[in-house]
Amino acid sequence: MSKDNKPSQKTAKSYSGLYYARKSAEHLLLEIEAGNHHLIPAFVYAVCSGIEGVINDNFIDFFHKKAGSNYKELAKPFIHMNLREKLMIIVAVTSEHRYQIDKMFPSYKLLMKLFEIRNSFIHIQQHWRPAAIITRNENGVVLSYITVEGNSPYDAIEDRQVTLDDLRAYLKLFLQIIEDFYQLGGSVGIPGKFQRKNYKLRGWFKRLE
Repeated sequence: MSKDNKPSQKTAKSYSGLYYARKSAEHLLLEIEAGNHHLIPAFVYAVCSGIEGVINDNFIDFFHKKAGSNYKELAKPFIHMNLREKLMIIVAVTSEHRYQIDKMFPSYKLLMKLFEIRNSFIHIQQHWRPAAIITRNENGVVLSYITVEGNSPYDAIEDRQVTLDDLRAYLKLFLQIIEDFYQLGGSVGIPGKFQRKNYKLRGWFKRLE
């Protein structure tokens, strides 16, 4: 405390957002495993929000270390980038441009698939599509969609199966990202490695060519 007995002010940060995202995802997966499949979109939202939170946190820590209390305006543009761009940039800047994200790493490919599903849920596009009337009854019309050759613009999330094994893999990926990217942005980087104490290079990263 200062001489006038007033507590000195320091900066602090809450990690409650990441905590709730993780706990929500874990709880939702249990509910889905119990048969509540309508909760799949909520599970995907929770996992993706938590993952983006981890990556965003790295930009916040990195620029806070660089600029102190003036960090927000510096970090803001990066936080609003899409996930692919965020991963490319945060790895490069925290390693002083010695490493880049490895797009061939299986976990990276799984991450991109997860966010593709997330985007399908969030950006709903219920297009008109070719269909043939099969029968008419008291409940209405029964339709059969016609398959369009090649890549159809009418592909929708209902055509894609998301299994329980997929969801378990996405939760495991979330936990892996917490471990591999947590406080990565707190390092400024030194030649040949990240500065974070005892940090071991993961399969996410490869040397920048």
